[in-house]
Amino acid sequence: MSGFALLDDLGFSGDLDAPVAQLSTGNVQKVGLAQALGCGAELLVLDEPWSGLDAAAAIALDRRLAAASTGAALLVADHTGRAAALPGAVVFRIAGGILSRDAASRPPDVAHTLVELRCPGDPAETLRGLPGVRESWLGAGALTVRVPADRGDGLLAAALARGCSVLDVRREDRHP
Repeated sequence: MSGFALLDDLGFSGDLDAPVAQLSTGNVQKVGLAQALGCGAELLVLDEPWSGLDAAAAIALDRRLAAASTGAALLVADHTGRAAALPGAVVFRIAGGILSRDAASRPPDVAHTLVELRCPGDPAETLRGLPGVRESWLGAGALTVRVPADRGDGLLAAALARGCSVLDVRREDRHP
């Protein structure tokens, strides 16, 4: 995907001809992410990639990183916890100068439920009210979310309570 398409997907709203120093913090972040994600590297190292992004851009970045993780290795420094929801994520923590695997880090071989929804209002606001969401992405007027299989019923109940229509539900068995 071209850098301009990535910028569009991330919601870049600045002047494409303006010097980077004149762009807003969020737009500078989007330019850097488009450069990193658009270069076709086999290893992406990202430091706080969600920093400075609005909710819609953060959702778009979630989707892009999930797609990138199938073709590239990702190393993400993240204080938001969003990176832990990426496919196959293994979480490490640094405490007292010691790097260790997070005991709560989910195993990469886990069944998930994919739920496709059409919801009223802002997708980012909808996501805040849905429990257990590991990943989400927008496409063709629908919001698709991935939750651990044992959390699917709770997600469906919450989505229906928020006025969403359920378009599709399917199980996904993911293997590393």
